[in-house]
Amino acid sequence: MNNRKLFILSIITVVFFGLLFFNAYVLKSESVLMGAVREMLTIPMLLLLGFLIYFSIKFSLKDRFSIKKTSIWSLAMLTCFVIIVSSFIN
Repeated sequence: MNNRKLFILSIITVVFFGLLFFNAYVLKSESVLMGAVREMLTIPMLLLLGFLIYFSIKFSLKDRFSIKKTSIWSLAMLTCFVIIVSSFIN
């Protein structure tokens, strides 16, 4: 995995959960197809989120937290996202 793949996977994860929360709080759609997709993808995306945070930290340490590299931006985006998701849980 390189920095670019990490950044793209981070964007995909954040967009998925953003759409999930948008549907849950704004649209409130209860379509059977949407519910099936949501159930099938939520746990794998949560696992992917954990792996992405690990790899973001690993690449950021390797790049010495260079702002020019995408790994630090992935780490910042995922950290902000985890904080936002944890605020919804409480």
